[in-house]
Amino acid sequence: MIDLSFELFQKSTNTRDTIINKSTVIKKGALALILVIVLTACLFSGCLGDKIVGTWKSTDSNATITFNKDKTFSANFGLIGTYQGTWEKDGKVYSLFYNGSKFGTAEFTGKNLNIRIGGVISFNQEFVKQ
Repeated sequence: MIDLSFELFQKSTNTRDTIINKSTVIKKGALALILVIVLTACLFSGCLGDKIVGTWKSTDSNATITFNKDKTFSANFGLIGTYQGTWEKDGKVYSLFYNGSKFGTAEFTGKNLNIRIGGVISFNQEFVKQ
């Protein structure tokens, strides 16, 4: 009788431990899933910031451009002039606006940024982040 009681107690303890272990695994899995969902949502909503934000310098000249979090920019393109405007992301291309009109684009080529300005005087240069 004593052996049978001990055997039942041992089976009961093992079952309880298995339930606790499964519960822990489920909790950890649920936590990991929630973390993935939050990070994915944050990535697509832009809450991690946009990689264009910061100051960039031309690889060919002294031209610089600074993109701000509030979607404004200020640029010094040397002889072409100094500009302040806004930017917006459209897929992989960033549109640059000056006085309400689109006047150029910026697009990543690896880690560098290629900026093209059209119009009477055109501008096409590669920039590196400072």
